Formats: sequence, structure tokens, C-alpha cells
Amino acid sequence: MPHQINTELIRDRLPVKYRFNPAFRIFMLIVSSVTAFYSLYFLIAIVDATAPTVFKILPVVILFVAVDALLKHTTSLNQLVFDHNAMLLKFILRPTIRIPYPEITELSFRKPFSVNLYITYNDAKGQKRVFRTNGSFPKLPEIMLNIFELAPNVTIDETLKGALTVLRTRDQKEQDQ
Repeated sequence: MPHQINTELIRDRLPVKYRFNPAFRIFMLIVSSVTAFYSLYFLIAIVDATAPTVFKILPVVILFVAVDALLKHTTSLNQLVFDHNAMLLKFILRPTIRIPYPEITELSFRKPFSVNLYITYNDAKGQKRVFRTNGSFPKLPEIMLNIFELAPNVTIDETLKGALTVLRTRDQKEQDQ
């Protein structure tokens, strides 16, 4: 039997927050930072002109991977908040993005290289913007269902629409019981 996806409609409980586990996020930031600093220390204090080429290249590669992980954890979506009249996308180092529900125009779930959620919306200046987030964000099916419920102008493809309609009717039946 397939695994059942637990979702919940949140229209009556606003504001609702979805976020990465803060302990995991802090742990990954610490590991990335320590790895980057140790790689720099190794390059400065231990590697000299007589060191083998591997000892010169490997710390640079490790430093690159650690800094990349650090940047991804600080600039990717950290928290998503459904407020009464807008959706807020919060990050650690980037400014918060506020998207009013009527401005959300499209919701899609694509897999070019990895699974991503794409939210197309019109910003305050009327320009069309696309926000992409990683498919590993917590409770993504529930988030998509609630965007579908709260955004009156959203368009989605037929496959995703069918899946979200099934989730919505199942949740409404559970609430009626």
C-alpha cells in the first residue's frame, strides 16, 4: 500500500509557519563554517612550497564545497508563512519576500535536475517573477495544497491539479467527520 501523504487545510488557522528544522540548519551552518575555516588554516599553516600537489588542491576543493554549502544554507528558503492576506518567504541572509495571494499566477512542480517548486507571481511593480525552492522543503504537498486554496488566480497543470483536488477532497471529508 502506498504511503499516505498527511496534509491539512489551514485557511481557518492563519498565520501558519513551515520551516526547516532549526537544529539541523544550525548544525549544518556550524559544520560548513568549521570545515571552511579548517581548510583555510590547513592552506595557510601547513601547506608550503614543498607539499605534494594533492595537499595543495584538496583543501581548495574542500573550501569551495564548504563555502557553497554555507551559502546555500543562508540564502535558501528557511521559513514559509501563510498570513491572512499574503505568503511570506523568509531567509537567513536575504530579505523577506511578501507575495499577496491574488498576485500568485502559477504553481508548478518540475524536475529539470532535481525536484523544485516554482511559484510565479507579480511583484509590487507589476513585473512577473518566479520563485524556485527545493523539493526537500518540509510539508511541500501541504504547502502546494494551501497555495491552491488561498490564491484565487493561480493556474496549475492538469496533473498537479488532479493530485491537489484529491488531497483537498480527502481533507474536507476528514474535517466533516
